[in-house]
Amino acid sequence: RKSMGHFEKRIEGETVWESPEFSLRHDRALLEDGRIARREVIDCPDFVMLLLKTARGEICLGEQYEASVGAGLLMAPCAPVEKGEEPGETAARLLEASGAAGGALRFLGQGYPTPGILSECCHYYSAEIPAEKAPPRLTAVKWACLRKELCGEAAIEGRTLHLLALASACGLLKGGESDHAK
Repeated sequence: RKSMGHFEKRIEGETVWESPEFSLRHDRALLEDGRIARREVIDCPDFVMLLLKTARGEICLGEQYEASVGAGLLMAPCAPVEKGEEPGETAARLLEASGAAGGALRFLGQGYPTPGILSECCHYYSAEIPAEKAPPRLTAVKWACLRKELCGEAAIEGRTLHLLALASACGLLKGGESDHAK
């Protein structure tokens, strides 16, 4: 992972708790100024997020209850990268599992949604699918309508928000005020 010029060197670490999905590690790190800092890190697998966009320009999102926040959050289809699997393979598996197989995958980028505590790297992909292939358990919504919701009361999962921002920056999401539903 490429550094932007600042550094901190891990000098020791101890795994203090493990589960099949993730582990908690206590580290000691040497900072640039010579001080020693303690870090808690949750090691977890990398993740793939998939932006499904219909030929009509709709984005397919679902709502999933998240116990950690006690609410349902808007979320793009996602899955952890399995051991021995490349992120592109995970994206293809996710596309097929969503019921939208056949769309061409496009890699958008990668990022670290919560680097202060999680080691997780999220790999972002998109696929354009025919409107009739929109997965039934997901809701297809126009980008302009979703933008309005995001500025209001809608709660959205963080990696999904990153995915939408990246897709917008890549020019995949278009739609002005005139696209809002009445």
